[in-house]
Amino acid sequence: MANKNEKKTVSLMDVTEDNFSESLKSVNQFGEDIVKMATEKEEENEKERKAREYSGIKNKAVYLNLSLVARAKYSKKTNEIIAAARNESKALLERVTKGELTALQYDKELGEIIDKQVKEVEKAGKELRSDLEELRNAFPNHWSYNWDNPFQRLNRAIESNK
Repeated sequence: MANKNEKKTVSLMDVTEDNFSESLKSVNQFGEDIVKMATEKEEENEKERKAREYSGIKNKAVYLNLSLVARAKYSKKTNEIIAAARNESKALLERVTKGELTALQYDKELGEIIDKQVKEVEKAGKELRSDLEELRNAFPNHWSYNWDNPFQRLNRAIESNK
């Protein structure tokens, strides 16, 4: 006894006027095996899509975390530079108060301190740019520049609220 869902194989050479419609319909019908195969293929495609999506999210999260570490490192260095500049500025003021420096000498030495601190900030900035470039290179074929956008917004907010 044949399975009722089993598809009849019809040779198009055996088609006559009497069985034309029925024969064409039977050729174009989907059997259980085709439906099952299509369903399995759809499920596999969905799994692959979700795996790609998860992989993208994971790469983005790792990248953003490392980017924040690099920026925190830069921020720490700039805070240290600012603290050093503040201490040196206080020391200059004490020297002026003790009568060791004139106003002209104070301005000159303060300018030297600021120049030194600017060079250190530029060095730290160069190191940050190098670190970020290295980080971007660690994620080839990804949208790492686009991933930086949330932090660019955050940095703009920090800068505008100083």
